[in-house]
Amino acid sequence: TGVQPNMMNISIFVVLLTFLLINPSHLTAEEQEQPPPPEEYIIPPDSEVINLDSNWATTITQEEEGRDNVWYIKFYAPWCKYCKSLVKDWEEVAKQLKSSNIKTARVDASKMDHTILSQWHIESYPTLLLLKDGNIYNFAEADIDNDLENLVSFAKNPTQVTPYPIPTPPTFLEVMLKYIEQIVNDTYLIIVHKIVAVIIVALFAFVVGNLFAIFVLVPSPRKKSKVKSE
Repeated sequence: TGVQPNMMNISIFVVLLTFLLINPSHLTAEEQEQPPPPEEYIIPPDSEVINLDSNWATTITQEEEGRDNVWYIKFYAPWCKYCKSLVKDWEEVAKQLKSSNIKTARVDASKMDHTILSQWHIESYPTLLLLKDGNIYNFAEADIDNDLENLVSFAKNPTQVTPYPIPTPPTFLEVMLKYIEQIVNDTYLIIVHKIVAVIIVALFAFVVGNLFAIFVLVPSPRKKSKVKSE
């Protein structure tokens, strides 16, 4: 009689082999929340619109040349089709408002921290904000079409909306607490995704291991030969 293999040992062997071949570590929070690939956002070479960098909040609220001016800012994302359709009109807005001493600008909000987006009430793209006398006027709250005429008239007379104060820059402690919170959330998502992946792989390996043991490694019982009596 042949020695039949231990099916449990075979299953464990297949599980370990599967873990070596399939690595679930790629299931990270960043990849799960990856935005669509950015498309080309064309800025005219002779643009009158001021291109603000990542320090835009400091520029317009703390630096002398910034806080004493009226700012009309478009917060956009390079992949947003509505933002790209507004490029030409926003250039014309900058030209028409130049004589009114209103600085027309743009900020790539896709590179901004979520804490700042929340503080400035930036919830969609594009978001058009008028900063005047320490207050923010949100164009979206005016409930009017974003055609050229309305864009210009709103900047000159934003009385259709209720303003809210410009937020103060976050303190070092607030930034650190938000950073720690983000790390905890990302770690939690990674652990959850890994646990799910491990369970799926383990179940798959267990089933495959048992099927392999039953149909391949376990020999079929031999038929007993009949002894003829004389």
